[in-house]
Amino acid sequence: MKKNMSYRLLMLLLFLLSLWGCENEMDKHYERPIWLKGSAYEVLQGQADYSLFVSALEKSSFFQLVKGQGLCSVFAPDNQAVNAYLENNGWSSVDDIPQDVLDLLIGCHIVRYSYRPVDFMNFRPEGDLEAGTANKGIYFKHITYGQEAVRRVTNPKTGAVMTVYEREKYLPVLNTNLFKTQGVQDYTYNYSYFFPGKVWEGDDNFCAANAKIHENGNGLLTDNGYVYLVDDVIRPMRTVYNVLEDQDNHYSLFKQLYDKFTDITYNKDLSSKYAAAGDSLFLYFHKDLPKIASQWTFNQENAVLHNLYLACGNTFNSFIPNDQALTVFLEDYFSKYPTFDDIPLLQLSFLLGNHIQSRALVLPEMLKEKRVKSSYGDVYDFDVDGAEVKEFCSNGVFYGTDKVTVPAMFRSVTAPLLNDPNYSIFTEILNKAGEIIQLINPDVRFTLFAPTDEALQAMGYQVDVGKADVLGDEKIQLWDDETEKYKDLNTAEISALAMKHIVLQNKITDFSQKKIYPTKKGLSYVTVFDGGVGCEANTTEPFQPVKLGEYFNGITYSLDNVLGNVDVSLAEELEANYSEFWKLMKKAGLVENINGEEVMTFIVGETVMAFLPDNDVVKAQADILPDDPEELKNYLKYFFVSIDANKLSNFLLPGIGEPGMYQTTQISPESTLYDTFYSQLGIYPDEQKFNLVLRNEVGKEIETPEGVFPGFLSDALIYNINTIDFQSNNK
Repeated sequence: MKKNMSYRLLMLLLFLLSLWGCENEMDKHYERPIWLKGSAYEVLQGQADYSLFVSALEKSSFFQLVKGQGLCSVFAPDNQAVNAYLENNGWSSVDDIPQDVLDLLIGCHIVRYSYRPVDFMNFRPEGDLEAGTANKGIYFKHITYGQEAVRRVTNPKTGAVMTVYEREKYLPVLNTNLFKTQGVQDYTYNYSYFFPGKVWEGDDNFCAANAKIHENGNGLLTDNGYVYLVDDVIRPMRTVYNVLEDQDNHYSLFKQLYDKFTDITYNKDLSSKYAAAGDSLFLYFHKDLPKIASQWTFNQENAVLHNLYLACGNTFNSFIPNDQALTVFLEDYFSKYPTFDDIPLLQLSFLLGNHIQSRALVLPEMLKEKRVKSSYGDVYDFDVDGAEVKEFCSNGVFYGTDKVTVPAMFRSVTAPLLNDPNYSIFTEILNKAGEIIQLINPDVRFTLFAPTDEALQAMGYQVDVGKADVLGDEKIQLWDDETEKYKDLNTAEISALAMKHIVLQNKITDFSQKKIYPTKKGLSYVTVFDGGVGCEANTTEPFQPVKLGEYFNGITYSLDNVLGNVDVSLAEELEANYSEFWKLMKKAGLVENINGEEVMTFIVGETVMAFLPDNDVVKAQADILPDDPEELKNYLKYFFVSIDANKLSNFLLPGIGEPGMYQTTQISPESTLYDTFYSQLGIYPDEQKFNLVLRNEVGKEIETPEGVFPGFLSDALIYNINTIDFQSNNK
């Protein structure tokens, strides 16, 4: 019995020992691993001299986040910095800060996601740090949890009151890689310019806006990110538009004009998530101009994908003229408009947009060295150190200037059109054709002929403005006699009309001598004669140009008429005025009736130069022509030179084109069953005689009449010749 009892006691002891061992193993399993550092909140609790920021965190809406509910990088100011902030705002403790102010403040200290120090030195949107050898540090803005409350806004265009939703703010984390990439040398100058009293230290560090990173707190690892200990409270930054709104500044006129482009857009997704019952949420934009009222700079806030390249690397670099400077300029340049409100949106978009660039950060040293240009090529040239307002914003930088940066189109050949309401139709034609931007090119010399509104209206043109407050809603229209209505011109028609009035690489000043200039529109020309100017459709009664001015890239003339095109085709012209030659072509089978239309099938769809004898010459020399239709067909083809087959961009005209031998449409007798060759015709323009010398393959020459314009047609050009006896085999 005792033996059994001893055995049982031994078994019980062994069992208890095993349980004790299991409990030790379980304790070890659930024991906190030594590599866990604690949440951002816990790490901050363990830091001396950060109790005030910890207290603010506890009272904010982000307490659970920093306790571990999300990845984040926290910039934590020390007690001295927080006390200074409280004193500056008249608060005795953190408890005095209103909740909405506190949430915005704390949110601006918390960057979404977990970033190491090396990430802040050279953040790469593509995620591969090693791939980022170019443009180091250029992506310096990081989205925070700082977000202003919704606000009620009166739409300046409609007067309607709307609830505007504010996106999260971005925090600029400036770094020495950014300075190096932007080519600046004096780091302290460029930093303290926006953050007075701050000094940049070292050649390999970064600062979160106005806050310097303490050496002993540069990236403390936490369970849910990193903590950075800083020496200052990061103030929530304003947008560029907020600075314009500030009534203590002097930029109200710029804002007033900018607000003409206001576009307050309803957002269905935000409304469903965040709107109060019965309310709707809107986003505040400016259409057709940089969206400086937006917290975000990639300008696609309704996009599914967040564009980190534009969000982190783009800034609205703003060089804003004050009210006095802008008023002086507007009163001078736009003096022909009754009020500033009458200035068209197009011109305002050029002017206002020239003062704000959406691009990589522009630092003051770059401006002082005059190496920053607008998108129109205008150098920003103002007293950088004397800027009235210097502010780093959540979406850009603001330089307040006393100087207007005049856009190139206000100084180029388009200048006299953009400031004169009498050229509003042609201005819109140029704009729709994309030519205004082309006409600022300093490397090209232009002659621009501008029809007045009265001239264009007389020809049936008008502009349908559409929605008067929406840029781009305009339509160019032409009266249609058949329907007795205006019809919209398409892009190709508008471009052709605009380019017809632009002469490239020629500054025309002499209208006394007969001359032809190619226009920007292919195979289209301006004719100069008898002290005036004409076109293909007018070579007899010139229009009288009025000089509007000379500019850095050319000269501009006003016209009381429109340079038009010829609507008559070669077939129509031959049938009407070259009837004898037309009969020969029909006899030879070169003309076929297709669906009731007479078609020259051997050149269908091509543009040609035709050298033709008139009716009297054909009658006088008819006996030399071959009787056989096939021989006649080939004989007559020698009088046509295809522009397309010879790969020419222009007709050969006096002063235009390279002289030489060109392929006719006549098949050469040297052709074989395997290879087709064409007879050649020598064409030699003579600018002095204002005619052409023609030479056949055996050297026989004839000339076109001196001092006579050719006949321009919709698909051809005709030069008269005085003989039909002109073939390559004829001496």
